[in-house]
Amino acid sequence: TTGAMHKEGITELHHYLKAYPHKKPKVDKILESTGPAFRKYFTRALASRAAEDEERNVAVAQTLSSMCPVNSRNAH
Repeated sequence: TTGAMHKEGITELHHYLKAYPHKKPKVDKILESTGPAFRKYFTRALASRAAEDEERNVAVAQTLSSMCPVNSRNAH
């Protein structure tokens, strides 16, 4: 569906910007040439992907810490 394609495209752009953060000014400049509604959509969608990443990172960290508890008496 179109919605799934849009989400996939936003996700790919989000991953690209994570991999190449120095490219963000160029992407921002391209977005400046679009209309305000489109910019708002993109900005919110990218922020949403970033929030999803953060939630996933927290969940993974919590899972790993529950699987591998640190025993302070045995740590040297």
